[in-house]
Amino acid sequence: MADVDALIEGLKSGDYYSRSSAARSLGEIGGQEAEAALIEALNDVDDWVQEYAAEALGKLGCMQAVETLGKLLDSENYKVRSSAAEALGNIGGDEAQSLLEPLKQDADSWVREAAITALKNISEAGPAPHSEEPVKPPHPVGPATADTEPGLTLSEEPADPKQQETSPAPRLADRAPRTPKEIVELMTAGTSMTYRATRSGFLLRAPVGGGRHQKVRLKFDATDEDGSPIIQIFTVIGPASPDHYRWALKLNPSFPYGAIGLVKIDGKDFLAIIDTLLEENVDTKALEKSVWTLARKGDALEKKLIQKDLW
Repeated sequence: MADVDALIEGLKSGDYYSRSSAARSLGEIGGQEAEAALIEALNDVDDWVQEYAAEALGKLGCMQAVETLGKLLDSENYKVRSSAAEALGNIGGDEAQSLLEPLKQDADSWVREAAITALKNISEAGPAPHSEEPVKPPHPVGPATADTEPGLTLSEEPADPKQQETSPAPRLADRAPRTPKEIVELMTAGTSMTYRATRSGFLLRAPVGGGRHQKVRLKFDATDEDGSPIIQIFTVIGPASPDHYRWALKLNPSFPYGAIGLVKIDGKDFLAIIDTLLEENVDTKALEKSVWTLARKGDALEKKLIQKDLW
């Protein structure tokens, strides 16, 4: 019981990663006290903690969480809505089904997909069996680095339409100058990828087989040390834990292009595979190839590192 008590205390204190790790661990242990703490964590101020708490409650099949999970379906964060929908699909029941039905018309395509899958799970006899081995919770991330430290920093908040209108127009090798949005539209046309605009660029979702997907980010507003415009492509593979740094550095020499590095997304640190292309030398086919390559490689490393499909 001491371990459960410590995890419950950890769910209420520490940084976001400590709280997220505690939520995942409580989802492995279960029990009434763990479920009560996880339901309370659905109201955490951090979206990341809300997602992990929802995932844990869904895994536990906690019927008492249905009402609070239903409230998360109104979250402004599409990732929170998707996680809550997935959890409701795993819990099942008439109330969960009625809460999920309106999400089939959600403005976000990813939320709609999560709701449709969840409703399918319910109609086919409730939660699908979990075959995954228990996941060791990621280690808490240390204090945030100083703002003056170099690194790739971005936000996944929805894009400002005015910002999109005034974005620079890269000149790719195969086309006349186009806006970043036009480039992404050209690159994804005829593929199974979907995308959304964010304040820092574009977030793409690429199916990689086995029911898994990988999210790849594109950032257009950077330059290299000579001032030449570049396109940054990267995909998250796991938490930025010091225990993983040596593993990442040993892998880097084996990559034909791209490398593992640290990125900061909405103030949180992650390990990611990063590729950089000069705008003047790249065409949309080369850009598409980079996205697919990073998506497949990133998914394989994510699966190896955390045994989940989160990014």
